[in-house]
Amino acid sequence: MWRVGVLLIGFLALITAPFGYCAASWAYVQTQREAAGIQSLEWDTALADSAQTRAEEIARLEALDHSGAAATSAVFYGDRPYVCEILGTQPTTTQDYAIGYGWVTSPAHRDCALGANYRRAAMGVTMGKDGWVYEAMWLTE
Repeated sequence: MWRVGVLLIGFLALITAPFGYCAASWAYVQTQREAAGIQSLEWDTALADSAQTRAEEIARLEALDHSGAAATSAVFYGDRPYVCEILGTQPTTTQDYAIGYGWVTSPAHRDCALGANYRRAAMGVTMGKDGWVYEAMWLTE
């Protein structure tokens, strides 16, 4: 009986693992915004499903390619599309905030993550067949 419990715990850890990474990336970006004196991002439910679809798309492709966003995951916020997309991937053997850290230390991604004009955002996360965690963050004004 204990083996069933261990297997169940292992399975639950596997399917929930990506969400911990996503939460850590979100928290890291928020902490860096606060440290820079920038307003925290608000979670935007209008972007959430599409950000999740985008994370699943890049995991399926096993590639961080921004070109597919407009064709396969386009989201319009009122009459405007989302403003900024940040993508990331990492093996599960690295720190859980590694993607958020990468975004903040990369100049182009930092402009999105710490952009003072961005007020709302959502993230999607999934585990790829390659065993890596894939995240997508979409930000809007």
